[in-house]
Amino acid sequence: MAKIVLLSKVRGSFYPCGFRASHDALDERDAFLAHSPRWYRNFSRGSAFLLCAVVSFALASCSQRRAPRALTPKLGTRAKGIASWYGDPYHGRATASGEIYNMELGTAAHRRYAFGTWVRVDNLDNGQHTDVRINDRGPFVRSRIIDLSRASARQIGMLGPGIARVRLTVIAPPPMTSQAPPSPSTQRAATVTPAAAPRGSRWDVQVAAYRSQEVARQQVSELIAAGQRAEILPKGSLWRVIVLSSDGSEKQAHHLLDMLAPAWSGAFVVRQDTQ
Repeated sequence: MAKIVLLSKVRGSFYPCGFRASHDALDERDAFLAHSPRWYRNFSRGSAFLLCAVVSFALASCSQRRAPRALTPKLGTRAKGIASWYGDPYHGRATASGEIYNMELGTAAHRRYAFGTWVRVDNLDNGQHTDVRINDRGPFVRSRIIDLSRASARQIGMLGPGIARVRLTVIAPPPMTSQAPPSPSTQRAATVTPAAAPRGSRWDVQVAAYRSQEVARQQVSELIAAGQRAEILPKGSLWRVIVLSSDGSEKQAHHLLDMLAPAWSGAFVVRQDTQ
């Protein structure tokens, strides 16, 4: 029985989607088609072109697939699933938001939630909970819904097991970040270093560091809108977000740190030299 070989004809030679066929295949095909009705010969040639077109379209569609858009969830939105955590070797690397990942901060990665979204994570196995800020994308295991920093995982007792059944609840940001978006004049002021700085050294609080200057400016704008004196200072490839203490003294800096700690779990006191 003769075999059916679907080929396309290009410049006098037969090709299956652009690849040259063997002489035996060509002879076998020509002999079969010579005794076939005209409608079948036309269908045979056309089906090869159609098959190539369908395959090309499918490959193009796969290559143009886009990542899902960020979702801004409503307060109170809940979800249940499996949580995991990540630390080394990601510590010190840039997250998807541009922020430098610090595994000792209360942050997390989520596939869809917009950056800056605050989520309460309840461990359904032991009843413990922690509040985290979304600043990264993940997890990349289909069955998991959130990737916690090491500090957050420690707070809900899942460092050892590595995973836990959790309930996520979208919550309002802490008081320091719950202000309305700053006005354009406030945004311009965010890039200006306050002038009332004493000579010598002063003590302030660093709340974060980012690779992206734009992200750092946004955080400074929120701090200023909340009534703080803040600035961004470069250090190597990073932009540090600094909140200024009232008089530059170490005592006032530590008092400021106590006030900022609920919203900025990784904040710390820094000494700055002034001219």
